[in-house]
Amino acid sequence: MTGARKVLCTLAVGRHAELLEIARPTFVDFADRHGYDFFALDRTLAPHRAASWSKIPLLHDLVQRYDLAVWVDSDAVIVDPTVDIAAVMEPRRFVHLVEHNLPDGRVPNCGVMALRGGRRARRFLERVWRAAQYAQHEWWENAAVLDALGYRLRKPVRPARPSVWRLGLGGLAVEWNSIPDDPAVRPRIAHFPGLPFEERLRRMDAAVATMLPTALPLLASGGGAWTNRPRQP
Repeated sequence: MTGARKVLCTLAVGRHAELLEIARPTFVDFADRHGYDFFALDRTLAPHRAASWSKIPLLHDLVQRYDLAVWVDSDAVIVDPTVDIAAVMEPRRFVHLVEHNLPDGRVPNCGVMALRGGRRARRFLERVWRAAQYAQHEWWENAAVLDALGYRLRKPVRPARPSVWRLGLGGLAVEWNSIPDDPAVRPRIAHFPGLPFEERLRRMDAAVATMLPTALPLLASGGGAWTNRPRQP
């Protein structure tokens, strides 16, 4: 995607700001290497839903202004920034996720999402937002994304019905969203969802400590915080 307008974004509210303190230098490094803008949102955009839902209005705004919007949860660390995720995206696919093989089934994970900008991504996010029946689901917006893609949410989770949106789904290798229950041998993004908070802090610190010294330049833990409120779908 030479010359493309690209953005890497995340959200950290409350104690998740502590997680982002660890993750931010890895995000900024990746963004600098591959020509991304970086936005770290520090407030929720969906006051009546869990904080995780705020990624949907945020991405809805960004896909209208960028050619590529990449979301990474604040409890993840980019441990190998050498390859741009844009380089592994499938042609003609507008949304890219890792599908984990878990005891619950085949579960796409929205902790890392890569969306091509444009009308299809915008309409998909609007479809996800309208699935208010999942506002309090244990998987939050991830449940709404699975529903839009035609997955059934009862175990075993798997594709269960036709979906026009699944035609635009591209797969990412597990290295792009390596989680404790489905780890990659050589992760690019190490993600620690669902763990006790202090355990997440410890594992994120350990992940950064294992990075090659040349992979992560010494960076100030600054980076742009986004202050303009996105439009809700």
